[in-house]
Amino acid sequence: MTMLRAQVITVNADITANTTWTNNNTYQLQGGFIYVTNNATLTIEPGTLIYGNLSSLVITRGAKIMAQGTPSQPIIMTSYKAPGLRAAADWGGVIVLGNATINDPAGQRLAEGGIDAVKGFYGGTNDADNSGVISYVRIEFAGIAYVPNSETNGLTMGGIGSGTTIDHVQVSYGGDDAFEWFGGTVNGKYFVAYKTVDDMFDTDYGYRGKNQFVVGISDPNIADVSGSNGFESDNDATGTLNGPRTNPTFSNLTFFGPKQTSSTVIQTNFRRAAHLRRSTQLDAFNTIFTGFPVGLKIENANTFAAATAGTLNYKNNIIAGCPQVLDSTGFPAGFTMKAWFDSNANTSLTNSTDILAIDPYNATDPDYRLGAGSPALTGASFSSTELQDAFFTPTTYRGAFGDANTRPWTDCWTEFDPANAVYTSPVQYIASSVAVTTTGATTFCNGGSVTLIADAGYAEYFWTNAAGTVVGTSATYTATASGDYKVTVYNARGCDKTSATTMVAVNSLPTAAITTTGATAFC
Repeated sequence: MTMLRAQVITVNADITANTTWTNNNTYQLQGGFIYVTNNATLTIEPGTLIYGNLSSLVITRGAKIMAQGTPSQPIIMTSYKAPGLRAAADWGGVIVLGNATINDPAGQRLAEGGIDAVKGFYGGTNDADNSGVISYVRIEFAGIAYVPNSETNGLTMGGIGSGTTIDHVQVSYGGDDAFEWFGGTVNGKYFVAYKTVDDMFDTDYGYRGKNQFVVGISDPNIADVSGSNGFESDNDATGTLNGPRTNPTFSNLTFFGPKQTSSTVIQTNFRRAAHLRRSTQLDAFNTIFTGFPVGLKIENANTFAAATAGTLNYKNNIIAGCPQVLDSTGFPAGFTMKAWFDSNANTSLTNSTDILAIDPYNATDPDYRLGAGSPALTGASFSSTELQDAFFTPTTYRGAFGDANTRPWTDCWTEFDPANAVYTSPVQYIASSVAVTTTGATTFCNGGSVTLIADAGYAEYFWTNAAGTVVGTSATYTATASGDYKVTVYNARGCDKTSATTMVAVNSLPTAAITTTGATAFC
């Protein structure tokens, strides 16, 4: 049978009508900014591969992007360069512009990065605005300075409303910030910021969304001249009190900063795990911050006031491995930052490794879950008013991951060595099904057995019975009792598939009764 190779389709003009990108093709963006305009919807199939070549994809106000990937078929947006040659700033990333409110008095702003002065505005009056779906998507080597001091990011979100769905997004080796929100109300879960040049997460111009389960990882050798942080948050560029105030709520984040150990040599432009300034009211709960030169800096009189008034919340967090835990420079007289920190159930630890994450610094297959005895396995609280929302999933642990008995949400769809990854279309990380065979009949007499055999080549196997109890963890399972059995397999990426049910029936042996015509005891 002749296999058809994926066709490479060049995209170098605006998208003005409803368009679908299919996973049997590969798409290459060229020619600077590619705009989706005219209220059009761009639909991207699961497993679609998209290359950026010094270009950016912009979803303008009123348009939509429907990029719904799956765990085994993520949508990949990456550098056009060959494996081994890819680098930050190979292309400009994804920019989504919506109609939700921002705090600029004009009601709208032009997005950064040299964007078109007509098509590049964001902001409006509809906080429930829907710009589409971005789910199970990877954005790699994106974020570029088209003009000096005005860069695009991996994923830029300008005035996006709460009707938009954004979850399971990994931004890797970004040329500026990984994720940046400019106003709006969009919520999100399951984000990975991996080895970006500048800040992991940046919030500005009145952003008020909710986010949970977020991990950020720094490369000790990569930082921006502007100073690289985990969080950077402002109300606006000059720190006014313009409303709506920047007031997002984050829970269950883990930031693995550049100082993996106390002796790790890091790029001198790294700054703080969290830099809250210019009148922001960002809330951080149940979070782990590790390995930055400074753990937390609060800056600007309006930000101090928000902290003391409880409109900026920082509670139940851990700062680990930060030589300076708190930077209280400029705090008002009579206010002790350490006392405020301690009174909000926060904890500081000497070393990044004190949180006992399993293998967080593995360069190709990290494991961010918490090992036995980790102080982060307890201490979370969802009692604050800001967390009394069905959006948040209560946990007992702090940080983005639980213990080794839970599957990490980064399984399957993420990639931690994108510089060397070999991509083909369509992207498919696991077989569409897993089959079970047997060594014989599945109906047998009492005392018999049958061996159930799953397809070979997977990294993990979990056989379960009808009650959902795990009864075996190898490629084969010998059944000696009646029941319905199935197996879930995981490949090396953590992608899973579950087999159809195999029914096993055990028949009891017949019994015989003996009668007598008289007594059974006699002389």
